[in-house]
Amino acid sequence: MDEVRCCYSRDERLRKRAKFLEVYRLGEKVRGRYFFLYFLRNNLPYSRLGITVTRKLGKTVKRNRIKRRLREIYRKNKKLVLPPCDLVINVTHSAVGASYRDLERDFLGTVGQWARK
Repeated sequence: MDEVRCCYSRDERLRKRAKFLEVYRLGEKVRGRYFFLYFLRNNLPYSRLGITVTRKLGKTVKRNRIKRRLREIYRKNKKLVLPPCDLVINVTHSAVGASYRDLERDFLGTVGQWARK
């Protein structure tokens, strides 16, 4: 498998608060079991990802574990997010006890639901 396609580069990340707010304000919202996904099409040849996990979900270790899992799920399946868009994942309380497999299944289902719109 091509190593360049499998990476999750710095350019593929949403880092600025203003971009997150823009996606929330202008994007489409799709509810999954463990998170909300916000999609906003961009004019770039690739999609970008941002993840928000509130402190109410637990201590740093729990929050970072969820973010690592979601980044890995995105990295493996980013070619399914078409057309290219800015994607923000807003994690809910139910994700704390979810397995990797459950999170991946929910992500794929939610992205598929958005793609069918």
